[in-house]
Amino acid sequence: MDWYWIVLIIVASLILIAFTFFVIVISNHMFKSFIWPRCCTREWQIEYFKELGRPSYDYLSREPFELTLRDGYVLHGDISLNDPHKFMILCHGHGSTREGSVKYADIYYKQLGYSIVLYDHRGHGDNERVPCLMGYNESQDLVEVIHYVKERFGDVTIGLHGTSLGGATVLMSTKYQQEAKFIIADCPYASIKMFASDFVKKHKSFTFPLIQVLELRFKKNCKISYKDMDVAASIVNNEIPVLFLHGAKDQLIPPYHSDILFKNNKGPKEQHIFPNGTHGESVFCDPEEYVDTVSSFIKRYEK
Repeated sequence: MDWYWIVLIIVASLILIAFTFFVIVISNHMFKSFIWPRCCTREWQIEYFKELGRPSYDYLSREPFELTLRDGYVLHGDISLNDPHKFMILCHGHGSTREGSVKYADIYYKQLGYSIVLYDHRGHGDNERVPCLMGYNESQDLVEVIHYVKERFGDVTIGLHGTSLGGATVLMSTKYQQEAKFIIADCPYASIKMFASDFVKKHKSFTFPLIQVLELRFKKNCKISYKDMDVAASIVNNEIPVLFLHGAKDQLIPPYHSDILFKNNKGPKEQHIFPNGTHGESVFCDPEEYVDTVSSFIKRYEK
C-alpha cells in the first residue's frame, strides 16, 4: 500500500470521527433541550409579562391545589371558580408555567363564564424538576386532572385548551379519555420526529442520522420512542370536537403541523389560521379574530 492510500484512509477516518462526534453532540443537545425545559419560575414569568405590558388578570381569584398522580408525582395548580358547572383546563407550553395560560382568562373566565383550572406540567413551575416527555406523561397527567375536577365538583362540563406542548398534550389525552366536551389545540406539533426534523432543517443541518440518534436517546434514557410521542397518530380515533388553531407566522412549529393533525382527526373538527399569529401569540396578534373563533366554536359544542 503506497502513501496515497494511507493518507486517504487517515483523512477518511478523521472525517468519520468528526462527523460521529458532531452527531453525538448535536443529538445530545436536542435531547436535553426536550426533556429538560428551561427552568422558568412563575414569579419570573409574571414579572416578564409585566415588562411586556401584558394584562395582570388580577380579577382572578385563585385557589391553589396539589394533586398526587399515579406514580406519586405531585402537580401544583390553581382553580379560579366562576360557573361551578363548567370548567376550562388550560395547558401551557414547553418551558413555561401555568402563568403562561392566564392570557386566555379574558375569553374563558370573563366572557364565557367558565371556571379555570391552571396547573404546571411535570418539571415546570412549582413542580419538582423531572424530565418532560413531550406529551407522553403529560397527557396521562391531564386525564388525572380531569378526574380530579369531576370528583371535586361533580358531573361538570369540561373543555381543554392547550398551547404548543399543551396543545399536543390535550390532543394526546384523547387516547385515554373521551370525557371532555371539546378541545382547543393552539400551535401543537404533529410529532416530535417532525418537530426535530424541522429544527435541524431550519439550522441548515442534515436530518440523517441526527433524528435517528435522537430517538435512540429517548429509548435508552426515557424508555419511549417517536411512536409514543406521535400526536397525529394518537387522534385517529378521537370523537371529541377539536378546534385547531395556528399562527401563519409561527416559525417554531410551522402551521403545516396543524394541517396534518386536522387531516388525521376523524371526529368533529374545525381549523383556523391567524394571519399575524406567531408561536403561541395569536391571542395577542389577532385578538378579535381569536376571541370570535374560539367563542363561536365553544358555543356550538359545549352543550
